[in-house]
Amino acid sequence: MGHWFEAKRNGRCAHCPKPIAAGDEVYAKSAGVYLCHDCGLLADNLPTDVGEHETAVMKELAKLPMEASEGILAQSMLGLSRDLDAGDVPPRERTQYTKELRIGLLTLQDAYPAAEDDDETEDARRKRERRAREHGGF
Repeated sequence: MGHWFEAKRNGRCAHCPKPIAAGDEVYAKSAGVYLCHDCGLLADNLPTDVGEHETAVMKELAKLPMEASEGILAQSMLGLSRDLDAGDVPPRERTQYTKELRIGLLTLQDAYPAAEDDDETEDARRKRERRAREHGGF
């Protein structure tokens, strides 16, 4: 996912407090997330497991019809959850990401409502109407 490049200016590693000097080899994990050589080696060689946020989003999407999980909104939700799992989100932005995931899920649930279960009152009404039809009441 990421790529290596030579730093053009001084900065700090997004993972550890180690300074990065201009000319150092830097790993760009994702947009705006730059890691020092040591952290970059670790990130570049880590297996890409599914994290807890992505797992939770996939479970919620599984409750919806298949076409809901194939759309752009569902794919955006998966991308946001992967960013959360990878630790690429600064602490002050985690609430925004969580809010976007919640809004996306609510939007999908509104667009693809689940079949409602009938309650006892509805069952009684249907039985009454059926008896009335069978006995010539209608």
